[in-house]
Amino acid sequence: MKRTTVVTLLCWLLILSLTALAGAAEGKKRILVFGDSNTFGYIEDAGGVVSRLPLDTVWPGKMAALLGEDYEVVVEGLSGRTTRLDCPVRSGTGLIPGVGMNGAAYLPAALSSHMPLDLVVIMLGTNDLCKDHQQSAQNIAESLAELASIVRKAEWQRRTHFAVPQVLIVCPPKLHLVKSRYSAMFEGSLAKSEALPGLAQPLVEAAGARFFNAAAVVPFAEGADEIHLTPENHAALAAAVAEEVKKALAGTHP
Repeated sequence: MKRTTVVTLLCWLLILSLTALAGAAEGKKRILVFGDSNTFGYIEDAGGVVSRLPLDTVWPGKMAALLGEDYEVVVEGLSGRTTRLDCPVRSGTGLIPGVGMNGAAYLPAALSSHMPLDLVVIMLGTNDLCKDHQQSAQNIAESLAELASIVRKAEWQRRTHFAVPQVLIVCPPKLHLVKSRYSAMFEGSLAKSEALPGLAQPLVEAAGARFFNAAAVVPFAEGADEIHLTPENHAALAAAVAEEVKKALAGTHP
């Protein structure tokens, strides 16, 4: 066989292999996880210096490993993010404009950046419990439903033909700060966080989304600051949400 023929054949085999790989990638279920510091994997030392848990420890990354190769998980976690509230300029990990912390304001851009998507998982609400935000449990429940509506109405992708993604709202663990240096900041958060799941679930489902209460598997964050999850908390949440994701993408009812 002539050398040019062999080279041509090898080129065609490479093209066919790449095409097959691309086809396999396109067949993956794409999931966007949109959340705050507990999606980011936030940890801080005694001096207040922030770092990040490894991706395979934080619940979205651990969930991706549990789901396997047929799923692709994109992580969009921002420390300090709220459901739909602007924040002081100094929030989260640094100097970020207040509107940048507003989940409802930022969500369409995040969705557009990562489409097409099969499912959007949203876990927000913890930062809304900050006393200065003056949000009731009902306010936060309505905000979670609004986030679901933003995704389901699909205005952010009106010029595409992609299917509208499903939505899974994960209500965060309860918040009860006893020894935390942030206790005063989150005064009154326990009662609100306990009331939130019952108020949010019917509103979220009416907005066309699925609902999961993280407190069913992680009642309280067990990190040193009593706000952030430990590796063990992340693992428990990852396993539970992975099952919810499978149900959602299999089309089964809650």
